[in-house]
Amino acid sequence: MKNMKKILLLLLTGALLAGCSESFLDTMPLTKKTNTDFYQTLADFDQALTAAYVTMVSVPEGSVLNAYPFVISELMSDERFGGGGDNDLTPRAICDFKIDGSDMFAGAWVRYYRGIFRTNMILANLENYEWESAAQKGNIEGQARFLRGMFYFDLSRLFGEVPLIIEAKPVNNPKAAAADTYGQIAFDLKTAIEAFPKVTYGTSVYGDMGRANRWTAEALMARVFLFYTGYYEVDELPLA
Repeated sequence: MKNMKKILLLLLTGALLAGCSESFLDTMPLTKKTNTDFYQTLADFDQALTAAYVTMVSVPEGSVLNAYPFVISELMSDERFGGGGDNDLTPRAICDFKIDGSDMFAGAWVRYYRGIFRTNMILANLENYEWESAAQKGNIEGQARFLRGMFYFDLSRLFGEVPLIIEAKPVNNPKAAAADTYGQIAFDLKTAIEAFPKVTYGTSVYGDMGRANRWTAEALMARVFLFYTGYYEVDELPLA
């Protein structure tokens, strides 16, 4: 009787193992979207772009004065004085070019690399969607490349040489040479200018009021050229 039970148990176990497959263990998330089931519709790409834009304006948990590259640059310029209360040591330190801890600029660093990762994801999935027209695809790609170029431009002006990450992968790259980073910035902006659909000044064919378009990409390209050639004292902007 014991042997019979063992035989039945072995047969049952074998049947269960034979019925299992790799797909049986893989389940799609039912409560939220992930990178495996996102970027299926135009609305998905629009939401992804919104998430990239949000990195510029979202309010952090701590002080806002050291989490935005624009604010940091203003504090370090002659346009502003580091204000706040008596305990707001970081903005006062920024204003005086002093150090207030090794992570005083962590907010700005994390914020923009989060935005870079999100634009990398968009660009990596462009070819996985069947676009209605080249203009529709160009509008999405142009915005993503404009944002990535702008993020790297702000990071480079604030920190100098920074890691250059253009793939949606978790990597730990060392600092890239300034010429390599600015070459990528120029390439992204040039590609954005060429990809954007032709628009009338101040409007977009897709009604994206307040978002990047061909004109903003051209303006930023000019700004990047002036800064790079002036700061590094060279005659031309590199192109990746």
